[in-house]
Amino acid sequence: MKKAALPLLFAVGLHAAPAASGDTFINTQPLFRDVVTGTAGVETIVPVFVMRDTNNDNRPDVLYVKFRVYQGGTTTLLNESAFRGVFFPDNPCTNASWVDVDMDPHLLGNASSTRGTVVVALTTSCQETGSGNYKDAFRTFVYSANLASADNSPWTHVQNREVISAEGIDTMGGDGVNELILSTIYNPDPNIENAANLIVTKLNFATGAILNQAIYPIVRP
Repeated sequence: MKKAALPLLFAVGLHAAPAASGDTFINTQPLFRDVVTGTAGVETIVPVFVMRDTNNDNRPDVLYVKFRVYQGGTTTLLNESAFRGVFFPDNPCTNASWVDVDMDPHLLGNASSTRGTVVVALTTSCQETGSGNYKDAFRTFVYSANLASADNSPWTHVQNREVISAEGIDTMGGDGVNELILSTIYNPDPNIENAANLIVTKLNFATGAILNQAIYPIVRP
């Protein structure tokens, strides 16, 4: 069940995603937009994912993300953003018979913005030796860069919870600020198996600043 650490481009990353993501296509429309002034037509935006095994346990423990922007229909590189990294969740088992990690990307972007954004669901899964219990740990990583030129200051956002949705909203509330609405869930009480809270976080799309955050109970036994 272990996966070797290796660099992977987006095409490979699609096949390395969790089984659940294999049941549906990933929306790649945000990858084809006019984001660079002075070039004809739309550009091709390629997200790059690189996994690294930094502790030599034969399992990737860090994911690095960046964007490359190419002139549309060519391999001419126009610019790229800086890498930013995130650790996979810690192994939730105390005595695991196996441990596996997965990543599942969700792309955001629209014609009115030059930003490229990817929300990545990170999962570490394992099985306890003896009891045979399966366990999962979750982390959500947001990476966003301005693709109009080389961006050495992309913003990132991390939540140690499972993401269930991520949507880009244009000027919610009429305040002139584009927002990213990120919804994650978690169990508020580990002693209660069937309980869940929903956390809705509104982020400034340009800066990553948290505009507001609210918690809602959605499942109770």
